[in-house]
Amino acid sequence: MRTIFLVPIAAIAAALSLSGPAGPGSPPPEKGAKLEHVAQVIVDEGRTETDVRGALLDLLDETAAAAPAAGLPGDWAEKAVRARSLIAVRSALDEEARRLLEESWRAATGRAWSMPASVARLEDATALVKRDVDGAVKALREGRAADEVRLLLEAVLVVVTPMHARAASS
Repeated sequence: MRTIFLVPIAAIAAALSLSGPAGPGSPPPEKGAKLEHVAQVIVDEGRTETDVRGALLDLLDETAAAAPAAGLPGDWAEKAVRARSLIAVRSALDEEARRLLEESWRAATGRAWSMPASVARLEDATALVKRDVDGAVKALREGRAADEVRLLLEAVLVVVTPMHARAASS
């Protein structure tokens, strides 16, 4: 079985760019500006692995910013911050960073990470990331930090988790 690393980063950009203008109850302007910058970097067709890594770092920064208000149990935030540090100096697809993110997910949600069964193709992964980022933006605006954290962690994990290509049928 062949392993393919998929980075459905365009879905993150689409979700962020469709989140709409700031209004009453919106996050502080600096958060909106940061997300707008991430969206611009991601939609740039000339983006590099460094650009993708920067976008993931920004999403993990938003996760860490929500940590104090999230009230989630365990050491999930510390693990996510350590993973962020590894991605910053290594690669968006760093194995140790992915392991730490999976541990963070387990600590935050109480269950092991696995790619959702609904994700069988790149298009499925892209749709999930879009839905998660849309949901995280809405949760941020509504002050639901725990939901924001879970959605952002899932979106990042979908991007950094390898997907296995199904064998071609003859």
